[in-house]
Amino acid sequence: MAEWRSWRWRPARWVGLETHEQAHRLCADAIGTEHVLLAVLATHEVALHHPHLAGENAPTPDLRYTGGERLTRLGLDHTSVHGALADSRVPLLPDPHPLTHYLTRPALSKTPPTATPTAAPMEDFPSDPGTGPLVESLLNEQTRAHQLITALTTPATP
Repeated sequence: MAEWRSWRWRPARWVGLETHEQAHRLCADAIGTEHVLLAVLATHEVALHHPHLAGENAPTPDLRYTGGERLTRLGLDHTSVHGALADSRVPLLPDPHPLTHYLTRPALSKTPPTATPTAAPMEDFPSDPGTGPLVESLLNEQTRAHQLITALTTPATP
């Protein structure tokens, strides 16, 4: 997982880094929004296990991890989503836009899409909107993440 101590205050940027790790762990040929979904869940679970660290320097109210909270309220967790992707049990159509459309949206980052994240002090970065707007953008279109969420949260018909 991307360096927790450096990125815990910037969950949207952390998810961007973690997305690539999640795709790599699944040996994915291409990185898609389903890997963003996994990254949101992974970062959210780390924040839950380390609330004293995640809450450090938190704004009030702390809305940085609302995307992960929304997904867990739907009954999703990293293990179940990873399992569904690993065994390819959910057929997924292509994402409507390239991944950069979701990870580099102006509301999420003012860093140019071609920039490489560095270990610069966090104060040098613009504010991070958290994972809520990112999850919202994944759910507002028929992304691979949205398709996967729908498949995993829709009750099976007899």
